Amino acid sequence: ERYMTWEEMMEYEKRDSYNAGRDDGMKAGMKAGMETGREQGFISACREFGKSNDEIVALLMEKFSLSEADATEKVTNN
Repeated sequence: ERYMTWEEMMEYEKRDSYNAGRDDGMKAGMKAGMETGREQGFISACREFGKSNDEIVALLMEKFSLSEADATEKVTNN
């Protein structure tokens, strides 16, 4: 049988911790990206249906629970 040395055990723990953190970060990034994509698609669809920027801001606030400032920024930047 082989026993881990203290250094090996600490390196193993550090690697596992790093991988778990990386995975959590990737999941959070994917979730944020998907949300942004949904918002951009929603804005595009509203524009196709002839909605004004003020109407789109109001709809974003309602549908995505955004503040007026955040919704206005998203409409302005898209």
